[in-house]
Amino acid sequence: TFKQQFGHCNVGIGMENYQSLGAWVAAQRIRRKKGVLGDDQIRGLNDLGFDWDAQASSWNSLFEKLKSFKERFGHCNVETGWDEDPVLAGWIGAQRTRRNKGLLSPERIRLLDELGFVWEWNKLKTDETWMKWYRELENYVRENGNPHVPARYQANTKLASWVWIQRVRHDKAYGSQPPLTATQIAFLDKLGFRWDAREEKWAERFEQIKRFKE
Repeated sequence: TFKQQFGHCNVGIGMENYQSLGAWVAAQRIRRKKGVLGDDQIRGLNDLGFDWDAQASSWNSLFEKLKSFKERFGHCNVETGWDEDPVLAGWIGAQRTRRNKGLLSPERIRLLDELGFVWEWNKLKTDETWMKWYRELENYVRENGNPHVPARYQANTKLASWVWIQRVRHDKAYGSQPPLTATQIAFLDKLGFRWDAREEKWAERFEQIKRFKE
């Protein structure tokens, strides 16, 4: 019945509504390995296309769970430590690691590619984080008329720190963050960003003295 519904026999122990069947499937692999499964039983399972490789079955089971995740959320980016299914979240990271080490078969890579799997997730997350703070800077520009966030900007100290870091990253890496890309530099230039920290400091003091005079 499971085969008719899903098109395969890879019942995972953790599959919702199929835990007991998944345990039975795992037991058949153990029984065959121990030589206690009858020939007729083996033949019957073979006729169904039964997968005797437990590791492959586990992979296929988690792949099916990823397909369900994609149908539910519209993407394959399961966050690390996802409370609802930490096993699936850990498996996602393992596929990226195995591919980088050349340990993932071309067939599995193809299946994940067809599902829309993102291999460079960390880079994508880094880019998304950068754009989040760039949007914050855009909001600052709309409110203040310029992108010159003071170093001691109390209303958003994290934005002030991010702005300072971008000046450092214009020409070199900052910690684990690589130098800015040409696209990121162009984005900031579009806002009239000041790259020279000394010029920025002078301009900040000049704005202060203008307010003092007023």
